Amino acid sequence: MTMEKKDDIIVKIDPELADLIPQFMENTRKDIRTIVDALSDHDLETIRRIGHSMKSYGSGYGFDDISKTGRAIEGAALSNNLSAVNACVNVLTNYLDHVKVIYAE
Repeated sequence: MTMEKKDDIIVKIDPELADLIPQFMENTRKDIRTIVDALSDHDLETIRRIGHSMKSYGSGYGFDDISKTGRAIEGAALSNNLSAVNACVNVLTNYLDHVKVIYAE
C-alpha cells in the first residue's frame, strides 16, 4: 500500500481504463517533450495541435486538468504567446509529477 503525500493530486479513474492509463501517461509526457522542442523552434502550429489533442483526450480518460491545460496551450499558441505555453508546460509537468490515480467506479 502506498501512502498519499500532501501534494498528491488524486484522480479517480474507472477501473476499466486501468490497462490504458500507463501508456496514456507516457504519451502525455511525450507530448510535453514535443511541445518543449516546438517552443525552441517557435513552432506554434505543432504546439496548437498538441494542445487541441490534449483538450480532447484528457477528459476522456478522466483527467479534466489535462484537458483544461490543453485548452490553455492551444489558446496560447493561437495568440503567439510562448511564455504562456511555457507556463502551461510547467503546470502540466507538475501535475503529472504529483497525480495519483485511484481506480474506482
